[in-house]
Amino acid sequence: MLFLKYKKKNSYLLISNTFYCLTYQLTLLNACSCEDFRFLGNCQRWSKSILMFDEHFNKKPHLIILKPLLIEIFTSKSRNKLSEPVIDNVISFVYYKSKILLRIYQIKYLKNTYNTKKTKNIVLLEIGPRITFLPIKAWSNLTENKETIFDFRFKK
Repeated sequence: MLFLKYKKKNSYLLISNTFYCLTYQLTLLNACSCEDFRFLGNCQRWSKSILMFDEHFNKKPHLIILKPLLIEIFTSKSRNKLSEPVIDNVISFVYYKSKILLRIYQIKYLKNTYNTKKTKNIVLLEIGPRITFLPIKAWSNLTENKETIFDFRFKK
């Protein structure tokens, strides 16, 4: 994962994976930090998270390619010494109007419901930041030509 800033105007995110031989380029359109909004909630620093994907990530071909790359980046490894055996946040990816919206939520249990198995007693609180990406290009690293799989720069 690599963030690039081009001429102090555009910010790009490059995601690459050697196992899948793919590189994906996204434009960072908007990033609202925790200072811009008053987010309530908190989560532990090295806790594990649940990844939640929109239904479009299983239907659209360019999102099917992006999904395993995002899973690899945002999941904690099982052998990581710093990760704790606690799951207390949800990372949500939503595809809306050709943009990818990333939201982070805290899993909060209502009072006196820690020992029950009912999901009615769980509330999700947004804990920030809100990030919006625009997919630009996906290409394969198998050949020296870097064969382009998808190119969204010329679509309107």
